[in-house]
Amino acid sequence: MSDDTAKTALDALVASAVNPSEPVTIAGGEILIRGISMMHFIAVLQKFPNIRSVLLSLIGAGDDIDEASTARQLIEALLDTGPEAISTVVAAGMGKAGDKNVVAAVLELSDDDLVLLLTSVVELTMPRGVVDFFDRFRVLAEKLGLKPAAAKTAESA
Repeated sequence: MSDDTAKTALDALVASAVNPSEPVTIAGGEILIRGISMMHFIAVLQKFPNIRSVLLSLIGAGDDIDEASTARQLIEALLDTGPEAISTVVAAGMGKAGDKNVVAAVLELSDDDLVLLLTSVVELTMPRGVVDFFDRFRVLAEKLGLKPAAAKTAESA
């Protein structure tokens, strides 16, 4: 592969990696927030098992889930894991996933600013809703031959 071909492929990857974004104004100024990628979401799941458990139960529920219930369960899981999970998600939405200084700064935000940023991250990450977002994980799991816990339980009954 020539250097020109490799550069073109890299340019295409970089251009494709841009998630939708929007500026959010908080007390300290304007911050550009974007939806987080599935890869960043998976990193959050690895770090916070409680959120991972909720996701797996939702994937296992198949078509029996509704938007309001799913959103409530996701918010409850974020709240149950504490401020670090929320600040980790917000930092990823700021394009600073894994940056401990940004995560620490997010922890110091006012409640109003935190809600604005988190809401923006969630809306940009899940523009077609929470159910659609989780459905993409279900499709991926099926393609990989994985069976969520609820589906395994139903088969063994």
